Amino acid sequence: MTHMNCPETWRSELSKNDINDSFIVIGVSHSKTGMAKYSSVAAYDWPKLAPVGDITDWQLENSAAYYLGDQNPATKYLYAVKFARVCRNPEELCVEIPASSNDPEISALSYDSPVIFIERCYLNPLTNSGPAVSETILPILLHTRSSHYMEII
Repeated sequence: MTHMNCPETWRSELSKNDINDSFIVIGVSHSKTGMAKYSSVAAYDWPKLAPVGDITDWQLENSAAYYLGDQNPATKYLYAVKFARVCRNPEELCVEIPASSNDPEISALSYDSPVIFIERCYLNPLTNSGPAVSETILPILLHTRSSHYMEII
């Protein structure tokens, strides 16, 4: 996600009319594969590039179990995090992105602002630099809506 150009068609916003509108970022936990010391996933207000929600490596741990189950051997190597206006299921890893806030500690994303997602992998333990893109598996992004429309980006 971080090395790719972001065309207009890849940018989308969280709807104000659809309470089930959400994005799910699914990826490989590069710290578990030995390619990074830790990583993070963040949502940004585009084009401001202002962060509106993020989650770090230790929070992502076992988050894929919600979708894959605890017994699936791939679960420990993957993560799945939802970004939504309102998080409803406490068993699912979810980051709330409000449309507005009076709290200066909370970043908001207005209804007409597109959102983009960036995954960062920090420091390959062997090279002490970022892992090579050719040696990592990039995440995918699912955009879900109540209309049962799903978009894989």
